[in-house]
Amino acid sequence: MMSLQSFSVRAELPPELAGLRRLSANLRLHWKPEVSALFQRLDPGSWQRNRGNAPAFLDRLEPDRLRAAAADAEYVAAVTAAADELDAHLAEAPQPEVAYFSMEYGLAVSLPLYAGGLGILSGDHVKSASDRNLPLLGVGLLYHQGYFRQSLNEAGQQEEHYPEADLSRWPIQAVMEPENPEERLVIKMRWPDRDVYVQAWRLDVGRVPLYLLDTRRTENSETDRRLTDRLYGGDREYRLQQEMLLGIAGTRLLDRLGINIAVFHLNEGHSAFAPFERMRRLMEKEKLSRHEAQQLVVHSSIFTTHTPVPAGNDVFDSGLIIRYMGGFAAELGLQPQEFLDLGRMRPDDGREGFSMTVAAIRHCARVNAVSLLHGRVSRRMWHTLWPGVPENEVPIAGVTNGVHLRTWISEEIDSLLCTHLGRDWDRRQSEKEMWQQGVDKIPAAELWRARETARERMVAQLRRRVALSLSRHGASEHRVAAARNILDPHRLTIGLARRFATYKRGNLILQDPGRILRLLRHETTPIQILFAGKAHPLDGDGKQIIQQIVRFLRDHHLQDRVVFVEDYDMEVARQLVGGVDVWLNTPLRPLEACGTSGMKVAACGGLNLSVLDGWWDEAFNGENGWALGARRMQPDPGVQNAREGRELLEILESDVVPRFYTRDEKGIPAGWVQMMRASLASIPARFNTHRMVDDYASMYRDAVADSHALSASDYTPLKSFTQWRQRLGSDFAAVRIVDTDFDVSCPLPHGKKVPVAVTVDTAGLSPAELRVSLMIRPLEAGKTADFSSLTLIPQTRKPAKTVRFTAELEPPLPGDYEAAVRVTPRHDLMVNPYELFMSVWS
Repeated sequence: MMSLQSFSVRAELPPELAGLRRLSANLRLHWKPEVSALFQRLDPGSWQRNRGNAPAFLDRLEPDRLRAAAADAEYVAAVTAAADELDAHLAEAPQPEVAYFSMEYGLAVSLPLYAGGLGILSGDHVKSASDRNLPLLGVGLLYHQGYFRQSLNEAGQQEEHYPEADLSRWPIQAVMEPENPEERLVIKMRWPDRDVYVQAWRLDVGRVPLYLLDTRRTENSETDRRLTDRLYGGDREYRLQQEMLLGIAGTRLLDRLGINIAVFHLNEGHSAFAPFERMRRLMEKEKLSRHEAQQLVVHSSIFTTHTPVPAGNDVFDSGLIIRYMGGFAAELGLQPQEFLDLGRMRPDDGREGFSMTVAAIRHCARVNAVSLLHGRVSRRMWHTLWPGVPENEVPIAGVTNGVHLRTWISEEIDSLLCTHLGRDWDRRQSEKEMWQQGVDKIPAAELWRARETARERMVAQLRRRVALSLSRHGASEHRVAAARNILDPHRLTIGLARRFATYKRGNLILQDPGRILRLLRHETTPIQILFAGKAHPLDGDGKQIIQQIVRFLRDHHLQDRVVFVEDYDMEVARQLVGGVDVWLNTPLRPLEACGTSGMKVAACGGLNLSVLDGWWDEAFNGENGWALGARRMQPDPGVQNAREGRELLEILESDVVPRFYTRDEKGIPAGWVQMMRASLASIPARFNTHRMVDDYASMYRDAVADSHALSASDYTPLKSFTQWRQRLGSDFAAVRIVDTDFDVSCPLPHGKKVPVAVTVDTAGLSPAELRVSLMIRPLEAGKTADFSSLTLIPQTRKPAKTVRFTAELEPPLPGDYEAAVRVTPRHDLMVNPYELFMSVWS
C-alpha cells in the first residue's frame, strides 16, 4: 500500500526583498496602510485569500512575482525604507513596566484570538500603547481553534465550526529559556492529580510584546493539550483551568523571563489569580509576610471591569476552587475558607461561590469601569464590598473605552482627513479643535461622495462574500447569481452587528413586521438592513434571535435588501462600520457597559441611532445622531421593549429616512451631511484608544511610583505600612463621631464662611492617622448627586481620648444640600480613602 507524506515548499525571498520578512513579523503592518500596500502590490488576489496574513502570503508567492519585484528599484527602495523605519520605531521601545492581562485579543482577522468586544478592545489597547510608546507588554492564551466560525443552515440555525490554526504561518516566535536559547521555556502548573506543562509564544504588536500561553505539549495528556484549543469553550472546570493558566502561568512566565514588572493590569476578572501568584512569589523569593506581599500587590495592580451582566462575571463553585486552589491557598498560609472569602461579596457566607471579579477588586487599589454610566452601575453592583459607604462614593472610576482609529477608519474618510486635517491627523487625533475646525473645511460634496463610495465598496464586498458562502454550501447557480446582485449601493443602509444575547435585543427593529416591511419596500425611499453577529454556542435564546431574523427575511422574500452576514469577524466588522449609513444599537439600558462599534462608524462618517447606554450616553449631544429611549428603565422589560420598538420605527420614519432622501439641487442630502459633520467633529477626538491609554498611563505612572516607593530600602516602607494597617484594623473599629458643630438650622449665607467642628473619639489613634471630612451634595430630584468634601484639621497632633477637628466652609451656590461627616484612615501611601474598606459616617 502506498504511503504518502505531506510537505510544504516555502518561497525564498531575494536578498533585495529581505525587509519584507522583517515587516511581516510585526503586526504593525495592519494599521500602517502604506506597509500593507507593499504586500498587496505583489499579488492582490493572494493577499485577499490569505486574509492579510503576511507570513503565509510571503510563503506562497510565485517566484516570477518575486523576481519582478526584486528588479523594480522603486519597490525595493520602498521596502527597505519601510523596514528601516520599523527598526527605528522599535529601537525607541521602553523596557516594559506594566503587564496587561486579557483573555482575548482582536489584532487581525487572520489571528483567531478573540470572540468579540473585549478582545477587540484589548487589541486596540495594545496597538495604542505601542503608538504612544507606553512601557507595556501583554499576556494572553494562544487558541488553536479560536472562538468558532459560524454558518447558518437552511433553517436559519447557527452552526459552529472549529478549524485548526496553522501556527507555522503565524507571525509568532517560540519563547525560549533566557539562559539557553536552544531550549523551549516551559512552565509547570499543578492540577489536583497531575502536572500540566505550558509553553509560550511571542507576538510583536508594534513596540508591545504579547506573550501567549499554550498547552499543546507532548508531556500533557490529550485533555490538557486541548486546554488552549477554544476561547470560552468547555465546561466550568475547563474555564477555571484556562483562567488559572492566564493568571498564574502568565505571571510565572514573566518571572522566568526576568522581566521586572512593576504594575499588573487585569483586563476583566479572568486573570484574577495573578495577584495570588504574585503574593506567593514575593513570599517565597523576597521573604515577605503574606500581609506585606498582599499590600504590595494591591498597590501595584489595576482592575478593569467590563460588564454589568452577571454571566460576564465568572463565579466558580467553592468545591471546584478548593479542589484546584486549595494547595495554592496553603502556600499562602490561608485556610480553604479564608481563601474563598477573598472571592466573596459577604465573607463567611458559605452559600456564595468564588467570584473572580470580587477577588480582583479586593486585590487592586485602582478599579475602573469602561464608561461613565458603567462606573455608576458598577458602584451600585459592588458597593456591598465597602460597608457603610454611600453608593456614589465607592472607589470605582470610569475610563471610557475608545477605538484604534488607524485600524478602523475607512479609506475614504482617511483620504479626506489627510487632505483637510493634515497627513499627521492620527498623531493629533485627541485634539478636539483639529476635528472641529478641520471637518468644517471639508466641502459637502466631498463628504457625501466619500459616504457614497464607502457604501458602494461595502456592497460589492458583501455581494462577493455572500455568493462565495452560498457556493461553498452547495447552493444552486441561480441562488449564487442572485447573491451577486443583493443590496442597492445607493439605498439607505442600516447596520446592526453584535453578539446575539437577549439583553442586546438584536431583533427589536422587527417588533412591528408591517411597519418595517413598509420601510423596506417603499418605492422611492426604501431602506436596507445588514445583520451580523454570533451567539455563544450554549446560548439557546441568542441562537433563536438569529433564527428569527433569518426566517423573517426568507418568509418575506427580502434577501435582496435584508442580509444576515455569516461569520462576523474583524474583516466583516471593517466592511460594515466603513460602509453603513446608520449603526443601530438597541441594548436594554444599562446593560451595555460601553460598546465601541458605534465609535468606529462615527470615525468612518456614519451615524449612530442608539439607546442611551454605554458610550453613547456620553457622546450624544442632540446633533450628532439619534437617541432611542430615555435615561431611565421601566420595571417591566416587556413594556420597555414595546415602547422603544415603537420609538425606533418612529425615528426612522420621521427623521432618518426623510433626512437621507431629501436632496438639494446638487443631489446632496444637506441635513444628513450636517449631522455627519457634527458626528465627525465631536466623536473621534474623544472616543479613541490613544485618549483611553493616556488615561490609563496616568494610572500606570501612579501605580509604578507606588510600587517603587513601597519596595525601596529592602521593602522598609512596605513593612511599616503593613504594620500600621494591621494595628489600625483592631483600633479603627472603635472610632466614633462624638459631636458635630455645624449649624444648619437657618439657611447658610452664600459668600460668607461658616465654621465647622467635629469631635472624634480616636480610639487611641493619632489624629494624623485619621481623615475627617464634611461631605456635601446637592439635593436633586430623581437622582443621587456626587459628594464634594471639605477636610477638617485636627486641633492637636497628640493622641488623646477625643480630638476636635475644625474647618471653615465656604457655602456652595444657592440651593438645597445635605451633609454628613466621614472619618477614614489616613496614610501617605493610601491610594483612596476607602482602600482599607474602613469608614465611619455620622
